[in-house]
This record gives sequence, C-alpha cells and structure tokens, in this order.
Amino acid sequence: MNKALQPIPLGFSVAFLVLGPAGPILVDAGLPGSEWLIWAALRRRGLRPQDLCGVVLTHAHFDHCGCLPALLRVSRAPLAAHPLAAPRLRGGRIRLPRGRTLRGTAMVAAYELYVWRRQMPALAVGRPLEDGDTLADWDLPVEVLHTPGHSADSLTLLMPDGVALVGDLMARRGRQAGPQPNFIEEDDALERSLARLRERQPRLVYTSHCARPLEPVWAS
Repeated sequence: MNKALQPIPLGFSVAFLVLGPAGPILVDAGLPGSEWLIWAALRRRGLRPQDLCGVVLTHAHFDHCGCLPALLRVSRAPLAAHPLAAPRLRGGRIRLPRGRTLRGTAMVAAYELYVWRRQMPALAVGRPLEDGDTLADWDLPVEVLHTPGHSADSLTLLMPDGVALVGDLMARRGRQAGPQPNFIEEDDALERSLARLRERQPRLVYTSHCARPLEPVWAS
C-alpha cells in the first residue's frame, strides 16, 4: 500500500489525502458535513486543516464539492480544478448529467430531491489545472490529465508509482474498475479519455466511490 496516498471514506464518496514533502493535499471533498470526517482523518495523522497545501477537485459535482465551502473556510487552502469547473462553482444548484442506466436515473432523481433546497455559495478556483500540468510546486510528482466524458471538467491524477485517481471516469466492477456507465455528459469524450488513460497503463486506479485500489479492466 502506498502510504503517501490515503483514502478517506466519506459515506457516499471517497476523498484522498496525498502526503508530500511540502505538506498534504486533499483530492475531492464530499457532500456537506463531510468536512468533519476529513478533519478527523487529518487528526489521526497528526495534521490540522491549516496544514493542507491545497484541495484538488476531480470535477464539480455535489458529491465531490458539497463540503468545500466549510472546508476551504477553515483550512484556507487554495482550490485547484480544471477551468471548466469554474462556471459550475459560481453558486446555486449543481446538476448531474442525465442518467444513462436505470440505476443512474434513480440516482439522479434521489439527488434532485436531496439538493433542491440546497444552494452552493460561489467558490473561486485559485489554481486552474490544465491537461499536462503537474503538482511539482507542491513537491508532488503528480501529472494532471484532462479526462472529460463524465463531465467536461473531469481530471485524472497520475501518481509516479503507476496509480491513478480517476474521479468518476471509471467505476468499480467487482474487483476491477471499468468505464463509468451511469452519468455521461459526452460519450465520445468519455471514450477518448478512457483510451488515453489506457495508453498510460496505470497498474491500479482509485475511483471516487471505492476506498480500495482496483485493477483497470484492460489489465486482465
């Protein structure tokens, strides 16, 4: 297990703590209220919210950014995301893509009931992350890939040990990870992103809804 990469289960989703020489970064943030689980995970490692170098958002859906207002207010960490996330973070409701499966349709309906009276305050993306960027200025040899499909702003983080944090580009299929089938904004973009990730041959991937690493389906 990579001790520098530590999943933080948040109930519905998973955040990831990446520990580097300059300090930790957090990848994704979960639904409102999840900040308490994140603070507890930091305390178990002898860290404070103010120790975070930054927060990286894989994409601006509510189950990934819902607790960001509280988290950023306490930690004062900069928010890093793809520039296409910025319009989604201008305040108000954040919508999911249309469900493509029966499960996806049911989840969208439940999600709409959950958020219909919840308004996100506007959040600023302090550090735009483009395709090919790295996190070297945070002393982390992590490469950023723009991997749209699930959403236009989706990012994947490639770790130097062959592990990829793929957000919702992929989903768990038993002991493996395959293409995410339930919510897709653009089919062609999803196929291109998956093909590009496959070319990079990560040995393991972490999806945003599974706290353990999975082999990608093409590895078997």
